[in-house]
Amino acid sequence: MKKVALLLKAEQEFKIWILKEWKNHGLGPGRAGDGPPGPPGGGFDR
Repeated sequence: MKKVALLLKAEQEFKIWILKEWKNHGLGPGRAGDGPPGPPGGGFDR
């Protein structure tokens, strides 16, 4: 029972941490995948 309680607490704390990180980095709805532009030319020198 003790291990189950610790697991549930850890999961809750992890969820809170993930949501804070998501908010702090501006990755709200509609923003996933948005990031700084890549290098010119797609990043491959041929």
